[in-house]
Amino acid sequence: TDSYDGAVSQLILIENDKLLLFYHENDHGHVGPDGRIVMRRSTNYGKTWSERRIVHHVNNKNAINPSVIYIPRSGRIVLFDEVIDFAGSPDPQPGPNNRPQGEDRSTYLIESTDHGQTWHEPVEISEKFNAEEAVPHGGGVRNSTGVRTFFYNEQIEMLHSKDGGKTWDRSTPIVTSPGGRA
Repeated sequence: TDSYDGAVSQLILIENDKLLLFYHENDHGHVGPDGRIVMRRSTNYGKTWSERRIVHHVNNKNAINPSVIYIPRSGRIVLFDEVIDFAGSPDPQPGPNNRPQGEDRSTYLIESTDHGQTWHEPVEISEKFNAEEAVPHGGGVRNSTGVRTFFYNEQIEMLHSKDGGKTWDRSTPIVTSPGGRA
């Protein structure tokens, strides 16, 4: 068993007995720089696991909060995460929501079209949200009208894809919290 300093994991089942585990890993603690999203694969329903594979890493920034959706018909896996940049933080003291002042956050989408064997370059999608920050949360759901996933911060927002996760509409606010985090 390897050890890591990180958090937030998500497990998905693909193709019968194959599992993919995604988690946040960081050598400097949960909110330090150099955080990355890591994946491990099991081909025997969790008896053994592959070596870790870095799916998203940005030098001196913290990739965090993976949220994964698997679309079986196409083999597409869509991973959303958040990247935190502490470099521009002029004041390390806590600010709103107990976060460092000046911290910059962006939301990304990374996808695989071959069951997680390879990954496309990350694409920033922050402009799809109404709130300043959108934290991925909890995977998604699929039905005949498309794929939906949720994000939160000042409000809970939903992204919707009508084409199996290839493109995503602008978010729809569901719940708003006037006092800060939803």
